[in-house]
Amino acid sequence: MLHAQIDTLRDHFKYSADEIDCCTFPLIGLLVMCLGLSVVFADMNMTKPAELKPEKLIRNIQNYNCSHLFCSPMVLRKLAEYGNKHKIKLPSIKRVMTAGAAVPAGLLQDFRKMLTDTAEIHTPYGATEALPISDMNDRELLELYSNPKVNNEGVCIGYPIGGADIKIIEINDHEIPAFEKVNELPDNKVGEIIVKGPVVTQEYLGMELLHYSKIWDPKSNIYWHRMGDLARKDDKGRIWFYGRKSQRVQTKDGILYTIPVEAFFNAHPKVCRSALIGIAETGTKFKLPMICIQLEGAVNKNKKRQITQELLEIAKNHDISVKSFLFYKDFPVDPRHNAKIFREKLTKWAQK
Repeated sequence: MLHAQIDTLRDHFKYSADEIDCCTFPLIGLLVMCLGLSVVFADMNMTKPAELKPEKLIRNIQNYNCSHLFCSPMVLRKLAEYGNKHKIKLPSIKRVMTAGAAVPAGLLQDFRKMLTDTAEIHTPYGATEALPISDMNDRELLELYSNPKVNNEGVCIGYPIGGADIKIIEINDHEIPAFEKVNELPDNKVGEIIVKGPVVTQEYLGMELLHYSKIWDPKSNIYWHRMGDLARKDDKGRIWFYGRKSQRVQTKDGILYTIPVEAFFNAHPKVCRSALIGIAETGTKFKLPMICIQLEGAVNKNKKRQITQELLEIAKNHDISVKSFLFYKDFPVDPRHNAKIFREKLTKWAQK
């Protein structure tokens, strides 16, 4: 698997041994070393990326003429905000990779201002068990996102790469014992992502995970991996991400998916992050949808009331059946990328 990852980095992303990587995430630093790149360890605590001082990272890139940067969208946002405020350019950078969470169009546009015309921003997708399995660059993404209807359609995570075979199957919360039991969906239907290929793991140390996360394929004699994510495949073969399977909200009116729903509320200028959650309703299998909101900076009660009315108007305009908004100061997020929202924790808090 490691060999296949290295081959994909070389063949798809076109790394060469004369490059210099600015490392904000140790795994990627390890992989690019295998291709002969020099690695500059970013002046930051890599276990606490939210505490990053962007001026230090920019100084690392400038002092060592780094040509490559991998970082989470949160780190990229901090760099873009600081860099554009101080009119900083990064002419040595020829490739940026950002991953770990959905990457909004506005962030790509903001960071693009700091780069040369020939530089590329990539948004690869994968998981610990399967990485990377798809990719797209910012030029094609921004062209897609120029159509306002795309907000309804998830986040595009690109085309399969590195020999990955990606299928979208009917959503299933249970074990799937064999591939012949899989119901593959047609284009543009939202379902569960499964993948097989050279960068996909075949086992777990704890075998109980295997039954829910893998599907045995007797024809190819290998396992498909269930990504635990929801997506659709369009008629050009591009994958559109809709959020985690476990975080979808089944309402009496249908299923709400986190990524497309949150995109509308994230567009509000005072919203830092939003999170769709579902509250259990007594005596029914359906959930009551709510949106948790993390605001940009401190806001008084009157301003919160005004923002709530504006968010309700957004929900009404886009026919989203959400009538309740809860304000939460700092969302619980993953420590590695400071980007993935732990919606399950917000749900427990909101349920009370």
